[in-house]
This record gives sequence, C-alpha cells and structure tokens, in this order.
Amino acid sequence: MKKLPSTSQIFIDLAPEFGAEVILDDSYGYAGLIKFPNGIKKYFKYNHLDVNTLGSSEIARDKDYAALFLSKFGYHTIQGDTFYSKEWAEHIGSNKTIDKAYAYAEKIGYPVFVKPNNSGLGFGVALAYSKEELRIALKEALIYDKIVIVQKAYLGMHDFRIVVFKGEIVCAYKKTPLHIAGDGKKTVQELFDQKKQKLKESGRGMSVELEDYRIQFELKRNKLDNNSILETGQDICLLPNANMSQGADGIDVTEDMSQKWKEWAVQVARDMNLVLCGIDVLVKNDIKGEVGEHVILEVNHSPGFQHYATLGDMAQKRVQTLYRDIFTYLAHE
Repeated sequence: MKKLPSTSQIFIDLAPEFGAEVILDDSYGYAGLIKFPNGIKKYFKYNHLDVNTLGSSEIARDKDYAALFLSKFGYHTIQGDTFYSKEWAEHIGSNKTIDKAYAYAEKIGYPVFVKPNNSGLGFGVALAYSKEELRIALKEALIYDKIVIVQKAYLGMHDFRIVVFKGEIVCAYKKTPLHIAGDGKKTVQELFDQKKQKLKESGRGMSVELEDYRIQFELKRNKLDNNSILETGQDICLLPNANMSQGADGIDVTEDMSQKWKEWAVQVARDMNLVLCGIDVLVKNDIKGEVGEHVILEVNHSPGFQHYATLGDMAQKRVQTLYRDIFTYLAHE
C-alpha cells in the first residue's frame, strides 16, 4: 500500500489510545471504518468524516445554496449567479443555460470568477477578464459540474480560512495565491519547477501544472510565456484563487484573531448547522480587530489539514489536537 492519506494515518495512530480498530480500503487507504469498543461504527472517506449531518453538508457543498442561506441570515456573500449545462437546464426546465453567462458577466463587469458549483480543492476556478477567457473558463468548469457559478471578482482583498469545531476556533490562516519571484536568471518554467519541488520537500503537493489554462491566462496578461526570464524581484501571481492544494502559501494567524472575529466565525458555523467547518472569507484588512469589510467565499463542510499542518510546530499540534477531539466526538455520537 502506498503512503496513507494524512487523515487515515492520524486515525490509525489514534486508534490504540481509544481501544478502537481502523479498517481501511485495500487499495489506497482513502476510505475507512472506525470500530469503537462501545460498538459505535463511524466511516470516513479522505477528509469526509461522520461529523456533520448529511443535509447541512450537502447545503455547504453546494456553493449556490450555501450563499443563498447565508445571505438570508444577513451575511455578506459574493455577488453571483448560476448557469447550467444544456442538458441540465432542459432537465430542470430552466432557460439559464451557459450562453446566458456572457450577458451576466457584462452586467456585473469584468473580471469575473468562474467556479463549478460543487467542485473542491480549487479545480475549475478561473478568473476571466474578457469574453474569450470566459468562454474557455466556462468550458473547463463544465468538466467538473453541470452547474457553473459566475461571480463578481473582489480584487485586492485578503483570503483567510477560519476553522471551527463544536463552537470553538481551531485555527485561522491567511492564504496567498501561487506565485513565483524572479532572480534575473531563471525562466518561468524553471521558477515554477523550483516552487513545486520546495512544496514537495515541505510535505505538500501541488495539483496544478504550468500548462494549466488559468496560469497561461495570467502569463499572457503579463506578456510572458514559459520561457520568459523574470527580472530580479519581479513577482508574478500564477493563479487567481488561494487554494493551498494548488500551491498557495499560508501564514498561521490563529493567535492574531480577535474575539469579535472568533464570535463571528462560530456563529457562521452554527447558522450552517456544521459541527466542523472551514470558513473561507475575503477580508479588506485583517482579522485582528472589529469585523470589518468582508465577503464569505464559501463554507467547507470537510476541511483538510494536511497543508495547514506544514506551517509550523504549533499548526501541527493544533491538527493533532483537533483529530483527537474528533475521535472523541465520533466515539460518543
């Protein structure tokens, strides 16, 4: 068996402490069953745990529905609309086909974000500055889902993830999209390969390649290509979204988080009826003081921690503590 996914390995390590048994799938170890001494059985699949209820998880997983209900509670959500593949539009009797997305983008103004409604890990998320880029982004997004969201782009804001478990803050970290910095010698390709190798050495992977259409969008806008040599200090953002599985950098800001922001995050989790969640929020300034200008990107019902755990000893300790608390929770639910 290959190296186990982090969640599976942590559960294997924790099981003896609880007198529990963990049974994994035979091929990859991505799915498993936890058998507790009291007869309780809990399943998991990668980061998906038997913690949140199914209904709440499904709403959170659906970006459009999640934004709808969050807005009904008075939260600031991103302006956007959904559009459907031709087949799905016919099935549900809607005229909001993908071709209607162009007029909507013109209405709210470019640039716009394009996202598959139910996809995760940043797959299919693109920033389009023109109709042609939008056409490509919509086509790619449809690979991941039959429902696609077109959203207003809130540029110049800071991307944070805040994790809540059982009404308590677990951690918070600031994310910066994948970028490379020039040294006056290396090409874009060489700098990208160097970045990827450093992430691998730190225990992180990166599920994106330089030929990704979104990266090529960014290079073209900066009049660059894979063979261009960046000047010393020239910093280029390669992806518009700050997803750590796609090379984003992270900074642990848990200790800097104000009580006001903690209360805000806990209330979001309660209103979404989620025991465990990761709240992705764009913030104008920071999360140190009052809850200032912000918009909620999404609420993740099954947050992963393998990338966050690489941010330092304290981050790793928080993850270990969280999974022990989750194990305890599962044993009694």
